[in-house]
This record gives sequence, structure tokens and C-alpha cells, in this order.
Amino acid sequence: NEPQALSVNLKHLQDIGGVSALLELLGSDEDRGVEADSVSQRRELLGSNVLPSTPRKSFWQLFVDTFDDATLQILIVAAIVSLIIGVYDDPATGYVEGMAILAACLIVSVVTAMNDYQKESQFRELSAANDEVDVVV
Repeated sequence: NEPQALSVNLKHLQDIGGVSALLELLGSDEDRGVEADSVSQRRELLGSNVLPSTPRKSFWQLFVDTFDDATLQILIVAAIVSLIIGVYDDPATGYVEGMAILAACLIVSVVTAMNDYQKESQFRELSAANDEVDVVV
């Protein structure tokens, strides 16, 4: 199948003999669809008609993603500047303010990553429960 190529797809359909020939090739009926007893065989041959789940992001990936936030980036730059100026002005205790800002950034990143990880876990549980629902077509 070629996406967005209606004319090409119609030509392929006509080449095999039209809709009736396609239904015959698939072993399907125009009005009733596939027979119930052939469903398991078709699933074995062709696979189930389900979308694969996306790979789950690790906690580390979510943690690194938190640093894409512009506010957090500004805070980190401010913390580094504060750290440099503080150490230059008072080498004994000048680092405290800059380190406190960096610690706050680290805490925010860890909490955000944990929250995102839990949300993703809950979403996957809900999605799995939703997949269990039978749909009549």
C-alpha cells in the first residue's frame, strides 16, 4: 500500500480483478466478512490487529528531559554565576547561595521525573485495561 496514492492503489485493485477478486483472495464475504472459525487461523498467520506499545522511558531519560525547561536552565545559569561570584567575594562561605540554588534545581528535577514516571505507569495501566474491552464492529 502506498500512502496518499489513490490512483496507484485503484490501479492495483483493478489489476487483480476488482473488489470481488480481492475478497476471494482474502477468503472473505462482502456481506458477512470473515468466518468466525477462521479468525484464530488468520491471527496465527497474519498476527493480531493491534498497535505495538511505545517503549517506556527510563527514570534517567525522564530526569534528563526535565532540564529542557527554560526556567530550570535559567536557574542553573544563575546558580553557577552566584557560585562564581560568591567564591570570588568570600572563599569561605560564598558558595552557599549558589549551591542552595543548584540543590533546589536538583530537587525539582528529581520530583518532576518521579511524577512523570508515575504518570506514565498509571497511563500504561489504564491503557492495558482499555485494551481488554471487546469492541463489536
